[in-house]
Amino acid sequence: IYNNSLIFPSIGQIFTSMKEILSSISSLKAIGMTILRSIIAVAICLVICLLITSLYVENDFDEVDIIYHKYINSLISKVLIEKLLPFNIDNNDATYSPLHDQDISSILTYSIKEYLCSVLNDCFLSCLVSEHSARRNAMDNADKNAKEIVSKLQLEYNKERQQSITQEITEVVAGSINK
Repeated sequence: IYNNSLIFPSIGQIFTSMKEILSSISSLKAIGMTILRSIIAVAICLVICLLITSLYVENDFDEVDIIYHKYINSLISKVLIEKLLPFNIDNNDATYSPLHDQDISSILTYSIKEYLCSVLNDCFLSCLVSEHSARRNAMDNADKNAKEIVSKLQLEYNKERQQSITQEITEVVAGSINK
């Protein structure tokens, strides 16, 4: 907690730490690691949800905001700040139904936890997709640049080779004329 703000590391930092821990397991394939990262994200999301819910219900926080990368498309992701709590409820539509065995506060606490878990999971997945998209774009650009460099080097090599062949032919022809 810093200045009444609860600060969590970014999902990339968490996964980097987890990757370092799990890198000793050589039997994990790439798809297995992706599934494992998703499971870890859900677990982290659940822990954060429980922590935020308990702190919010105990009135330790007045407001809960999240800052994350929102995936727009393969080229664009935006950093967004979303207000998670308190959310606006129209009191005119809120009615108590006697069909529930639990009191309103326990239902509201459960609903807040489920809401936070789903929103945080969506934010984590959006961050992961944005990260993968940025890596893919970087690799595509690197691949294009490498192909362009290879093409330029091949053209340079062919010019030098042609010049060398032309030089040898000129020398052979000049030598035969002189005899």
